[in-house]
Amino acid sequence: MTIFQFSVSHVGRRFVASAVLASMMVFAIGGWAEVRLPDMGDSTVGVFSSVEEAVLRRAFLRTIRAELDIIEDPEVEEYITSLGQRLVEASDGAGTSFNFFMVADRAINAFAGPGGVIAANTGLMLNTETESEFAAVIAHEIAHVTQRHLARSIEAADRSNLPALAGMLAAIIIGSQNAEMGAATASAVGAFGTQMQLDFTRANEKEADRVGIQILSKANLDPRAVPNFFERLQQAYRYYSEPPEFLSTHPVTTNRIADSRGRAEQHPYRQFQDSHAFLMVRAKLRVLTAAEPREVLRYFADRLATGRYRDQAATRYGHALALMAVEHWAAAQRELQAVMAGGEEQAGVLIAMAQTEEALGHQAKAERRYRQGLELFPGNRGIQRGLIKLLLKVGRTKAATVALRDYRELALVDGIYHRLMAENYELQGQRAASYLALAEHHYYYGRLDIAIQQLHLARKVAGDAYYQASRIDARMAEWQHERMQRAEILK
Repeated sequence: MTIFQFSVSHVGRRFVASAVLASMMVFAIGGWAEVRLPDMGDSTVGVFSSVEEAVLRRAFLRTIRAELDIIEDPEVEEYITSLGQRLVEASDGAGTSFNFFMVADRAINAFAGPGGVIAANTGLMLNTETESEFAAVIAHEIAHVTQRHLARSIEAADRSNLPALAGMLAAIIIGSQNAEMGAATASAVGAFGTQMQLDFTRANEKEADRVGIQILSKANLDPRAVPNFFERLQQAYRYYSEPPEFLSTHPVTTNRIADSRGRAEQHPYRQFQDSHAFLMVRAKLRVLTAAEPREVLRYFADRLATGRYRDQAATRYGHALALMAVEHWAAAQRELQAVMAGGEEQAGVLIAMAQTEEALGHQAKAERRYRQGLELFPGNRGIQRGLIKLLLKVGRTKAATVALRDYRELALVDGIYHRLMAENYELQGQRAASYLALAEHHYYYGRLDIAIQQLHLARKVAGDAYYQASRIDARMAEWQHERMQRAEILK
């Protein structure tokens, strides 16, 4: 959320062809040395055709998946997508395609990429005090997209090599997520001649603040969360004797806080309550990102014992997940039963209960739980995944095939789907199909060389099977061309 001008030159990190001096602010908050809040804005609206934009977005996402730890938990995905769409509907971007996801990273951060790709770090959710504060950062990123703050900066970019352009844009994010990574790419600046200027102005930030406040108000969230969050960040780094250079030269200024406060105060004051889903997901993320499971177990146990919680069901849910993390299955099951006894009917709770039943050796109960869950939550990816994994574990490949077909029809195809398909084919002795599914799995996560290796294995096993061989050959030609495009930048 900082503004200054920087340049990006094409360089290589793995296959990522770019160097980065990313837009970021560095704060010290909550005991962390760094908090980065870069703003990119949308890079495609009005610049690329719809087909080009789709290619660029997919390539960008593959690169991000290869380099960052994306949270693939369906409960987390559903929440961030639901909140994001709620904010989009309150913006000028209604009807525009957006992709929302979360990155497992303790730094307070959020970013926007090409084609309306918007991500937030888990550290952002865990260190905002309210749902509105978390939403304020997402709304700010959406504002950069809808106001096209980056679009003109890449209008002159070479569109003949979209995978390389996607890699360059992804490297901006990668550099902002990891200081060492950014330094490594920056050291190669000048190795390649093509340079693209990404210009950000204080006017852009001021406009994003203004539009973000409007989005929050229209989405029935607290517009005062914007200045409140700014003030807490400013106070957090104030006591450090040697603040980072970027913080010294590009701070969240008093004027910026005052301006956002003035705009927020134009909206009628009232109290806003955090959604139950926000508190449930935050409890889960605290467990998923914990460095030491027993420490987070003590955290939830202490809050339950002392009554220091905002939502008892969410705290019990976090406690149950922490118990599962240390394999205390029976205790976790009792805690989940207490949550359900309070009338809690959420897919995440149901999945956790099924997992405890499976771990305790009650596979039949777990399967019934998953199937009942699909009746309550049709198409839920988490429940579908749990059922498929259970069926594969007990070798019921025919039932797994049916469940996988339902997964494909009712949910977006993702990397986990391809991995489960590969396992199912392997159990059935269909080696070529298994290798092909593994290839798709690795390609989804941006591991192009490994994906091509899997295709070679699939082609060798497929032999003269015409349909399968043709499909493998077509994929091979496509991916080898993409690899050649990437290699051209590194010449």
